[in-house]
Parts: sequence; structure tokens; C-alpha cells
Amino acid sequence: MEDKWAFLQPWQEILHECKTLHDSLDVVDSREFRASHLPVRASLRCWPSLPKGYEQLAGRCVLPIPFPASRHDGEKLQRIREAMELFNVLATVSRPAFVQLLADCVVVADNFDDLLTPDFLFVFPVWECYLVGTVGSEDVVAEGSTVSWGALFGCPDDPREYSTEFCAAMETLEEMRRQVTEALCDFMGRQATPEWGEGCSEIEWTAEHVAVPTKGVQDAATSIGAELSVDSFSRKLGSLFDVDVPAVVQLCAVSDCTKMLKTWEDLAPSSEILSVETMKPNFSAPGGANVATALSRMNLTALRLSLDEIVDSVATSEAASSAGFLLSTLLNSHQTGAAFGLGSDFCG
Repeated sequence: MEDKWAFLQPWQEILHECKTLHDSLDVVDSREFRASHLPVRASLRCWPSLPKGYEQLAGRCVLPIPFPASRHDGEKLQRIREAMELFNVLATVSRPAFVQLLADCVVVADNFDDLLTPDFLFVFPVWECYLVGTVGSEDVVAEGSTVSWGALFGCPDDPREYSTEFCAAMETLEEMRRQVTEALCDFMGRQATPEWGEGCSEIEWTAEHVAVPTKGVQDAATSIGAELSVDSFSRKLGSLFDVDVPAVVQLCAVSDCTKMLKTWEDLAPSSEILSVETMKPNFSAPGGANVATALSRMNLTALRLSLDEIVDSVATSEAASSAGFLLSTLLNSHQTGAAFGLGSDFCG
């Protein structure tokens, strides 16, 4: 590692540990395994705006970030968040440094050979966060009150509030990013008045449930010109950890949802507008009613619902009954009545 980037070594090591854990997991491709061992996945994308026509300056890559649900080492979970925030800024400062430090952590890239050449100036990383196992009934996530993505993954605290080491590293990267941004703006200014495209700040999530797996996107993108985004951009990824998780995600993250369902009876539903898609539900599997309850607590603008193939008449009857309960629950919830009025898509 070059001396210039040596200050990032503690966080480089933690991301390499994440990749080692990811590679060690013995994954079984089954609905039941995913629901119990890999219940929640969240792809965090936080990229700055670039001048229109220059979007091809950045290449994408995916880095797996497993968060053990056991919570045995809370300090380490916080360090993972710190590393993500720091290297997300580094990706906009120096493509060669990002690739050099994290080449072994990347599992998918647009074209990794290109990431190693000057064809790209920046890297747009996709942080593929996922929960390993389900959290226990004593965890704050199982209490039922609204929780953030940071709380779900065990890293709810803002590193700026407790780590002078993190703050010093981020200040160094911010100054480097400021210099890169000024150079880019100067270049664009010599060509013409730059018109900036939109940045990206979103969470694409998946909640694995044995009966009704679901997915959706929480979009927090804002259109910010690079000249305004030097300091604010460094906080963007951290702000995604402060976004509240959808109720159906919270449901799938816990090993026992009894306490959560009881708490929900006395809590107002979420006002955040969301759209949700189910992924090959098995309505004859247990727990579909709990998913219906979770979805009814979400302010849905759209719900895309499809049915799996059913092979026998008994299963067909059970599935129809469970699907009917899901729909009636959603239609009876005051906020989703309007959502269905906007349109929904059902495929049988």
C-alpha cells in the first residue's frame, strides 16, 4: 500500500474480513434456507452527480458486506459502517487507489479489466449488505418500534459522533475530493457551462420469507451539483443507515415476531410511500398472515403480486385462502386502500 493511503489500512482490513466471511458461508439455494439464514439484503448505492454526458466516467462494482445477526462484536459492526462510508468517498477520489485496496473484495464489476485501466475516473460501488441469521427476541429490532437500517445491521451510531480517528480520515478524503472536484469543474467550465445529472442515493432491499418474499426500493436521491457536494456527499451513505426499514423487512429479520406483532397493535403505520413486489410467493407456507400484517403497515402506492404454480388441489385451496387473507387485510387498511386505487398488478 502506498504511504498516501496508509491511513485507510484499518478499514481496508475490516472490508477484507467481510469478504472472508462472505466466502466462508455455505449457502443453500432454497427458500427455507434464505428465510432463516439470509433473511434481509440491502444494496446501498450512493453516488455523486456527474456532468451530463460524462456518466461513463464511472464503473460499477459490487462488494458483499455480511452483518452477523448475533451482534457479538458491536464495535466491529460499527467499523464496517465506517469502512463503507470512507471507501465510498475514496471511490470518487481515486479509482486506482480504490481498486488497489479492495480488488479482492469485489465480486462483480461492469468489466473488472476496465476498472484497472484509465478508462474510468471513478468507481460507483454497490454495497451489498445482508444479515447473516435472524436477530433474537431481546434485540431492539424485535421490539416492534420503527428501526433504522443501521440498527438492523447492528451499526446505528454515526461514526462522527464517537470516532476522532474516523473524522480525521474522512477530513483527509474530503480535502482530496475537493481538489478532484475543482479540477473537474475547471475542465467543464472551459468546455461549456456544465449541466449536472442526478446523483444516486437509494436502498434496494429484499426480505426473504418462506411464504411471501418481497422486494422494493427506497429512493433518497437528490440532484446535487459536484460543486455543492464535497462535504455533503461524504455524509450521504451514512444517512442511508438512518432510513427506517420497511415493516416487512423488520418482520423477516427476527427469529420470533410475537413481541413485534403485539407492539404493532398500538403503533400507527408508517407514512413513508413505498412500492413492493412479491417474488414467487408460496401462500400455502406458514406465516403469510404475518406478512399481510407487515404490508398493511406500509404506505403502499403499488403492490405487484404473483402466484406460484400449484400442483395439487389441496395446496391450491390453502394458497387461495392465504392470498385472499393478504388482499383483504391490505384493502381494509386505511392507507393501502388508496394504494390499490392507484393500481396494482396481479398475475395468476
